[in-house]
Formats: sequence, C-alpha cells, structure tokens
Amino acid sequence: MAVKEALSWSDQFQGERITVESDCLVVVQAIKSSSPMRSHLGVIVEDCRGLASFVKFNIC
Repeated sequence: MAVKEALSWSDQFQGERITVESDCLVVVQAIKSSSPMRSHLGVIVEDCRGLASFVKFNIC
C-alpha cells in the first residue's frame, strides 16, 4: 500500500525520473514482474504496475 501511495504522488513530478525504495523484495519483484498475480493483492499490484511505468525501483 505504501508503494502505491508513493506512486500515486509521482504524477506531480511531470515525467521526472523517480526512485521508489523498498526493503520488501517480494513487493518489488511482484511490481516489476510481467506475470499476473493471482492473489487478493493482485489488483493493488496491477495498479502499481500502471503507475510505475516511468518509475525506477531500487531495493534497499
């Protein structure tokens, strides 16, 4: 949920490169993956994928 919230704010930066850092490898992998997620969190992951089309992810 925190990643989705951060990505929703990213539209305020008008196409600038944005780095979203997360210490949750599972979340980062799910968002970066092209495979559909078949769980109750799949809708949130799909939303993040759409919002993240221009965002660079780092794992901290």
